Amino acid sequence: MDFVKKIFRTLKYKNYRIFFTTQIVSLIGIWMQQIAMIWLIYRLTNSLILLGLMGFLSQIPSLFISPVAGVFADRHDKKRLLIFTQILFAVIALFFAYLVYRNELHIHYFLILGLIFGFINAFDIPVRQSFFIELIDNKKDVTNAVALNSVAFHGARLIGPAIAGFIIKWLGEDICFLLNGLSYIPVILALMFMIKIPAIALEKQKKVTIYFHFQEGIQYIIKSRVILPIITLVGIISLMGMSYVVLLPAFVKEVYHGDSALLGFFMSAAGAGALTGAIYLASREKVTNLVYLMVITSGILGFSLVTFSIAHNVYLSLIMLICVGFSMMMQLGGSNVLLQTITENKLRGRIMSIYSIAFAGTVPIGNLLAGFISHNIGIRLTLSLGGLCCLLAGIWFNTHIPGVRETVRKIYSEF
Repeated sequence: MDFVKKIFRTLKYKNYRIFFTTQIVSLIGIWMQQIAMIWLIYRLTNSLILLGLMGFLSQIPSLFISPVAGVFADRHDKKRLLIFTQILFAVIALFFAYLVYRNELHIHYFLILGLIFGFINAFDIPVRQSFFIELIDNKKDVTNAVALNSVAFHGARLIGPAIAGFIIKWLGEDICFLLNGLSYIPVILALMFMIKIPAIALEKQKKVTIYFHFQEGIQYIIKSRVILPIITLVGIISLMGMSYVVLLPAFVKEVYHGDSALLGFFMSAAGAGALTGAIYLASREKVTNLVYLMVITSGILGFSLVTFSIAHNVYLSLIMLICVGFSMMMQLGGSNVLLQTITENKLRGRIMSIYSIAFAGTVPIGNLLAGFISHNIGIRLTLSLGGLCCLLAGIWFNTHIPGVRETVRKIYSEF
C-alpha cells in the first residue's frame, strides 16, 4: 500500500488529479485513432511509402510550430490555450469518423487532415508539458508528476490499441475516430471547471518580442552543459527508434499474415513495457542515477529492435516489443523528468518546445525515411538499422554523464 501511495503521491493536488484522470480517457481515444489511421491507410494502399508519408505529415509541424508554441506557453494563459486545442482535436476526430462512415476513403483527404492534426498537436505538446507542472505546489513532486503523466500516456497506450484492434475488426475504423472525438469532452470540461491555478506573471513578458524570447531559450540551451546532450539523445532515439510504430501494420501483415487484432496486441505489448517503465520512474524520489539507466536502456532498446526485426516467432516479437516500450520510456520519460527538474519556471515552455522538436519533430522525418528505406531494403533491415543507431546514441551519451549528474545533484540539494 505504501508503494502505491508513493507512486501516486502527486494526486494529492486536486488540479493535477483532475487533469490526470481526464487525460487517461482522452489518451485512450488518441491511441485508438492512431491504430485506426495507420491500419486504414495500409488496408487501402498496401504502401509502405504512404504509411511513412502519413506519419511524416501528421508530425512534421512540430519541427516548425513547437518553438513558437513554447513562447506562447510562457506568455499566455496555458489553460485557455489547452481548451482551444482540445476543441480542435475533437472536431478533427469527428470529421475523420464522418469521412470513414460515408466511405469517402480518398487518401488525400486523410493526408490533409493528418497534416492539420499535426499542426494542432505541435502547438498542444509544449503547452501541455509546461502546464501540468504548474498544478504542483512542491517542486520535490515534479519528478513524480512527470512520471505519472507518462503512466497515463503509456497506460492508455496499453489499453487503446487492444480495444482499437477489436473495434476495427468487428465495427470498423469510423467507431475509433468517433470515440476519440467524444473522449475530449471530459478534458474540456475539466479544464473549464478546474479550481483556480496560481497565476504566473505574464504581462511583463508580453512587452518583449516573441523572437527575443525564442532566442533567450536557445541561448539557455547552448550554455547548459546538461540540456543539449539530453535533447540530442532524445532526437536520435526519436528519429531512428520510433519509426518502428509506422512499420508495424506492414510487419504484421507481411511477416505474420495477421490482422488488426494482432496489430493491437503488438502495440499493447510496447505499451505494457512503457507503462512498467513509467511506474518505475514514478516510484523514484530522486533522479540523480537516472542518467546511468538512460545509457543502459539505450543498449536494451537497440538490442530489442534488432531482435524484433529478425524474429519469426510471434511470442518472441511480443517480448521484444515489451522491452522496446520499457527502454523507450526510460529514454524519453527519463529525459523529460530531467529537463522539467533542472529548467527554470520562466523558461519551461520554451525548453519543452525544443524538447518537443527533438521528441515529436524528428519522428516524422524518421517515419518518412523508414517508409522509403523499407521500400528498398525491406522492413527487417530498416528496423535493425534503427536499433543500431539507438545503441550508438547511448554510447555517445555515456561520455556526457559526469556533467549531467553533477548538475542534477546540485539542483536537488537546493530543494
